[in-house]
Amino acid sequence: MKRQLSIKAFTIMEIMIVVIIVGIIAAFAIPNYSRSVSQSHLKDAMMQLSAIRSANQVYYARTSKYWPATAAANNVTAINSFLSLNIIENAMTYSCTGIASGATFNCTATPVGSAYTVTVNQNILSSTNPDCTSGSCP
Repeated sequence: MKRQLSIKAFTIMEIMIVVIIVGIIAAFAIPNYSRSVSQSHLKDAMMQLSAIRSANQVYYARTSKYWPATAAANNVTAINSFLSLNIIENAMTYSCTGIASGATFNCTATPVGSAYTVTVNQNILSSTNPDCTSGSCP
């Protein structure tokens, strides 16, 4: 007497269908994922530059000039140490430059291997009230 073994297995057609479905899902998911990562790096750069701008305004309030007074601050280490920040590069290159009088500054974040940049500029703060039109305003 011969016994028939019943072996359960997937057919090649079932495996091919699953591979095709996974490929279609990956074709939509991978570009969206890379776009989401790019957007998160952009948002992070904007937040870091906002922190640099705020710290530089505090420095201006103390010294009546923006840091850096020269174009010497072209790395994150100098920015962090001078402005007491904790900027994390996160695949970005940060650089700040100023003019000799310290009246303006320009900070830029450029993603490594990318063409776009995020920039923050600041001109000298005004000591006058922009909402005041008469001469008797404080």
